[in-house]
This record gives sequence, C-alpha cells and structure tokens, in this order.
Amino acid sequence: MKSSSNLPLGHLLDIASNKDALKIVNFTYFDHKLVLLSIYLLPLLSYLLIFFLSTDRVLKLVMFGLYAATTLLGMTIYALAWFNIKTLLQSSKCWVIKYQNKIVGYAIVKKRELKYSEISNLYVKFCHRNQGLGSHLVRTLLQQVTQPIYVIPAPKALHFYIRLKFLPVPRHKLPKYYSQLSRQGMIVLRFISEE
Repeated sequence: MKSSSNLPLGHLLDIASNKDALKIVNFTYFDHKLVLLSIYLLPLLSYLLIFFLSTDRVLKLVMFGLYAATTLLGMTIYALAWFNIKTLLQSSKCWVIKYQNKIVGYAIVKKRELKYSEISNLYVKFCHRNQGLGSHLVRTLLQQVTQPIYVIPAPKALHFYIRLKFLPVPRHKLPKYYSQLSRQGMIVLRFISEE
C-alpha cells in the first residue's frame, strides 16, 4: 500500500488485486441501502404478508414464484457485475483507495488499440466524496498509462473531468471507435496535457 500526502488522513492508494473485484462490485452496485432493500427485503416481506394473510393457495404460489424470480434476478445481476469487474481487472489497470482496509474508491483504465487509453470506471463511495479522492485517482492514472487518454463521462461528471483538463474533441479528430460513439450523441473528452 502506498500512502499519499495528497490524500485525506487514513486513506491509502494501491493497485487493485484480483481479491478486490468482489469488494468493488459490492460497494459499486450496492452502495445504497435502498438497493439492497428493494432487491431482497421488500419482495420477501410482500411474500410473507400474503403467505400469512391470504388463504388463497394460488396467490401464495404466484407470490412465491415472484419472490423466487426476483431473488434469482438479483443473484444473476450480482454475478454478471462481478464477472464484468473481474474481466476488467484482468485486462486493465485498476487503482483503489482504501480507508480502514476497505475500498472507498477505484479507477479502471483500459488500453485500446495500443495507441490510447480510456477511463472506463471511476467511482468513489458516497460518504467519501468531495474529499478529492476521485481527482487523486484520475491524476494517478494520468501519470501511469498510455496517452492520449479518453473518457466518456456521465453528464453529471462532465465538469469534474473538464476541471482535470479533459476537453471535448471534434469528431473528425477522434479515433474511429470514439467517432462512432460521438455520432450517437455521446460526449468524448480527451486529456490535454500542459506539455
């Protein structure tokens, strides 16, 4: 683990290991307690209510089927998310920020066509935001990956990346992959170094 003077006290920057994949999935997809409630607890409660309050066997069977299907869907989504992150970790570079030995932020960078890189994932836990962790992750990867670096930001992250010197690129100056995405309405940014 590497400590950094630019990180808040107690936060450590490190390169992600394969063991970190499940932890990344857990906090990325299940950071909200409401998500867990809606996927598992609410269907169970509705099933139990109908089971104990209803005398209709068909309704009980239907509700059990819905509960089982919901649970299976939740488990499938979880497995696919884990597989996606695990695959990304094997083919990309990933940095994590840990606080009290728990991952609170990560950034994943993919190399594309050996000519450039792309920030494919950047996430910081809600309770650790607005402390500069995301900016620190981006600055770290900017120092250690192939340039130029592109990102397709979510609309709410656009100003975050612009602040870090990522700028929109005209479609005709983009690599083919990003040019096609730009035609579909996506905003593609590229890091512009001061050199």
